[in-house]
Amino acid sequence: MGRPRQISDEQILSTMRRKVRAEGPNVSLNGVAAELGVTVPALLKRFSTRQALMLAALKPPYPPWLELLERGPDDRPLHAQLLELFTAMLDFFAEYIPCMIALRESGISPRLYTTKPAPGKAVEAMQGWLRRARRKGLIFAPEIETAAFSILGTVQGRSFYSYFNKVPFPPSEQQAYASQLAQLFTRALSTRTPRRRRGRPERAAPAV
Repeated sequence: MGRPRQISDEQILSTMRRKVRAEGPNVSLNGVAAELGVTVPALLKRFSTRQALMLAALKPPYPPWLELLERGPDDRPLHAQLLELFTAMLDFFAEYIPCMIALRESGISPRLYTTKPAPGKAVEAMQGWLRRARRKGLIFAPEIETAAFSILGTVQGRSFYSYFNKVPFPPSEQQAYASQLAQLFTRALSTRTPRRRRGRPERAAPAV
């Protein structure tokens, strides 16, 4: 009899995430175990219960793109920084939006997987990054809140579209999309808004 296959926790978790994305939250542990070449009891020996395995696999970590926002921007060109940011955001949302949806559908109590930062933290971090970029002279857009929501919505929306329409985007398409977004927002954020003239508004000519 051969020795049991040695697998890491991360191999188990990544396989569980992939199976959940493909089959939903009711994925069979038998299928996960079979793909890994182990038994279901071997999985549960590592993670004790199905719920514990689900939480370990699907609960999102602290977003790497939030760390980029919190420590930036730096002195590189705006396009390079936006490309780095959008690439990190697309990778994260593509991986974890399906996981969060699966957790909500699984019946597991939200208090077990709802983690900080709350959604409002993402908006605050994006606004903070944009304000600091404006002080550095990297951007000129005055509508910081609108810009923050536009960026977050545009990036998240692609992952929601992919999930609900079952249209997976290969890495090459994701990278192309990140590049296009970086170009788009570089132009939008770098455009100076014309100042309105002060003074009394002109009166409309009377109707004849």
